[in-house]
Amino acid sequence: MFIQFAGYDVAANSRIYKFDVFDPPRKAREFSVDVESPTSRTAFLKLQDGPSICFDRLRDELKRETPELCAESRLHIGEQDIREYMARHHPREKISRHKADGAVASNAS
Repeated sequence: MFIQFAGYDVAANSRIYKFDVFDPPRKAREFSVDVESPTSRTAFLKLQDGPSICFDRLRDELKRETPELCAESRLHIGEQDIREYMARHHPREKISRHKADGAVASNAS
């Protein structure tokens, strides 16, 4: 199976990423994945992450296909999808309690 990014369109409240999927012996298929614009959601997603999160979502949907159930040609990325993507691809650094306590102790002396 080969998934190819085919560009994007900007709509009023979202960006729609387009993909072509080649999976012989099936015919080539077209998919679109939309992501709400940053102003209409609370989860932070960088613009450059758009194609990647959409590719991941499409790939996951295609993996779940069966002979009886095909992936839908139009998918949507929601808040929860964005949070999970950000946790996997951009984890926040954690400050250890030991470091935080050490900084306070050194100021107290």
